[in-house]
Amino acid sequence: MRRLAIFVEGLTEELFAERFLTEVARGRGLGIEKHRASGGKLIPRRLTRITSPSGSPNPEFYGLIINSGSDRRVKSDIMENYASLVAKGYRTIVGMRDAYPEAKSLAEVSKLRKGLLYKIKTDPCDVTFVLGVMEIEAWSISEHTHFTRIRNKLINGRIKTVMGFDPSKDDIQTRLCPTNDLNAMYRLARIGYTKEEASIRRTLNALDFAEVVELGSRFEDLRLFIEKVEKLLAPAAGT
Repeated sequence: MRRLAIFVEGLTEELFAERFLTEVARGRGLGIEKHRASGGKLIPRRLTRITSPSGSPNPEFYGLIINSGSDRRVKSDIMENYASLVAKGYRTIVGMRDAYPEAKSLAEVSKLRKGLLYKIKTDPCDVTFVLGVMEIEAWSISEHTHFTRIRNKLINGRIKTVMGFDPSKDDIQTRLCPTNDLNAMYRLARIGYTKEEASIRRTLNALDFAEVVELGSRFEDLRLFIEKVEKLLAPAAGT
């Protein structure tokens, strides 16, 4: 069985990773399991399973999603669990987190990337860090077709006029806080966006994941994540 482990910083990334795997792997024999990390300075760090394996009852592929609960914990959790994941047969690990607020500008993102890779093992298990630049909500904003599925009045032209940028064309990676941008856009239709689960799920349910895959041409980090998932699901040689 081919296995992929995804360590995420919080609930938004956890739900995005789960939904992405589910949509892209639909009908392809994928099992998904989710854990959350807890503990730290005063008590030992541990992983607790929060969902039983879902998806295919006899999976050929397996996705493990671990919510580290903090952007700064993603790297350390990967390092602490690397050996046990290798022993279980994992050969690909992804760390998914926002660049902001550790990177306060686009210019600081490269420094963050270098720091994340410092002392990270990559053999026999490959480790890739996927950054939401500046936040993962940038991907949702750029999947601009979803706005009218949230509310009919949220058309791209109106958003551009009020916000001063075009989600369908402009580089959202230059936006410092896409979470605030998404909230401001939704408020044009008298709703909002928060980090609460119901709000996150409303947005994810409105996304067209075929369009999200196409966004890999605009977001290098998203492209890397797509590649890791596609590698997991690719037919074995000779089949």
